[in-house]
Amino acid sequence: MTRNNDNTTYENLLFNEDRLDFKFKVFKNITLKSVLNQNNSNWEWHIYYSNKLNKKRVDELFLLTENHKKIKLFEVENFKQFFKKVKSFNYSEKYATVRLDDDDALSPNYTSSLNYYSKQKGKIISFPYGNEYSFINNRIEVGLTCRKPNIALGLAAIEKDIYGCGDHDYIAKNNDVIYDLNSRMYMICCSPLTDTKRERSIKKKFGLKTYINSLISLYGYHIVKNNVHRNNSFNQEIIISNIGFLKIINVVFYILGYQLLKLNKN
Repeated sequence: MTRNNDNTTYENLLFNEDRLDFKFKVFKNITLKSVLNQNNSNWEWHIYYSNKLNKKRVDELFLLTENHKKIKLFEVENFKQFFKKVKSFNYSEKYATVRLDDDDALSPNYTSSLNYYSKQKGKIISFPYGNEYSFINNRIEVGLTCRKPNIALGLAAIEKDIYGCGDHDYIAKNNDVIYDLNSRMYMICCSPLTDTKRERSIKKKFGLKTYINSLISLYGYHIVKNNVHRNNSFNQEIIISNIGFLKIINVVFYILGYQLLKLNKN
C-alpha cells in the first residue's frame, strides 16, 4: 500500500471506512480470538494504533479489548515512534517478541510451540507452515496450505526486539534462525483490503517436491536443493544415519540434487 503513494494518498487508503470496517470485523472474529484461544496463557499482547484513527474506531478497539488484562493498547504517531516504543519497553527477564498483523491469526498451539525455544536467547524463530484464508460474508474460508520461510506473521525473537532484526525477507542473512516445521501454525488473510492486497493462491499442478515435503514435514524432515546456502541460521543438520532406509533416501535425493534435512531442536 505504501508503494507509489504519497503520504496523503496512503493515509486516505489506510483509513478508508470500507477498509476499516473489514479490518475490524476480521480483527474481532479471527485475530483477537486466535490470541485469546492460546492453550498456553504465558503471553501479553501489545496493540499499537495510529493517532490518526478516528475516535469511533478507537472506542471500538478499546471496547473489544477492555475485559482482557493481557492486552495493552498504545497510541503512536508514526512508524518511527512505534519502533522506538517496542524497543524501549521494559520487558520481563524472559521474553520473546512476535509479529502479528491485525488481520492474521495464530494457531492455538503457537505460544506453547514458541515456549519450547525459551532458552535460545538471541535466536529468531520462524514458523513457515500455515494456511491462507478469506473472510467473506462473515464466514471464514480456509484456503491452501502455504510454506513461507521467514514470513513476518508469527516471526519471533527470543529476548530481543523482532522489529530491530531487519527485513523479514532477509532475516537469515544477519540472524540465526530456527525453522519450526509444525504445520498449520498461522492463517494469513487474503483480500483486496489487506495491506498487500493479497489474493488467494490457485492450486498448482502436482509437484513431487512439494508433495514429499508436505508428508515428511510432519516428522520434522525437509528436502532442499544442494545448492541452497545453508548456515547456522537454518539450525538444521543433514541427516546422517546408519539406518538403512535413511541412507538410501539420502543417496537418492543427493543424486537428484537435493539434501534431506532434520530440524535440530537442541
